[in-house]
Amino acid sequence: MIGTEINNFIYGDFSSRYIELIKTRKNGFYARKLLRKVLIILHPFLPFLTDFLMEKIFKMEILEQKMPRIRQFKENQKVENILEIIDTLRTYREKFQISKKIILEYCIINDKFSNAEIDIINKLTFGKWLENKELVIKTKNFEIAIKVPEELKKEQKGRELKEIQFLKSEILRAEKILTNKGFLEKAPREKIDLERTKLEKLKEKLAFYEKK
Repeated sequence: MIGTEINNFIYGDFSSRYIELIKTRKNGFYARKLLRKVLIILHPFLPFLTDFLMEKIFKMEILEQKMPRIRQFKENQKVENILEIIDTLRTYREKFQISKKIILEYCIINDKFSNAEIDIINKLTFGKWLENKELVIKTKNFEIAIKVPEELKKEQKGRELKEIQFLKSEILRAEKILTNKGFLEKAPREKIDLERTKLEKLKEKLAFYEKK
């Protein structure tokens, strides 16, 4: 259990979130400081590895180091807010397979962020602040508005056209079956009702796409 939590922390929060935030600073001082503290905390669980890394990276004996104190800073919530927005924008990019070459334009509705905070978000999401209300994603604490990239709009339009063609062909098939006298005379009532229900749903779905 402890090993799993340590693994999740190192490869999750520490590597992909906090180190990423620190990389936006101009030097590696904070990254090294954070790594040293993490090695000390992990030492009881990974004694040989942490001892080796402390000696190799910092030229220090890990047993001579004091255990870091866990303190609550006022800025902690700000950091969590920034990470929440970064995670949301990254998830959106990954879900729709949007290339990092495409700048993701976004804004936070009814919340204020400093230029420095926006700069961090932009760097870590390949994003750009742009006031809009095109696509609103609600997270735990925010409403994030994203301007859908033109490339994605074209892809979605293409998928919708294919879906419309498919629906029309299925409607023709269903109508042909339901106008077939042989089918109506021989098929069980349940089968006929099922086909009629399918036809109604297909027409409703087609109407939805054609209204867009």
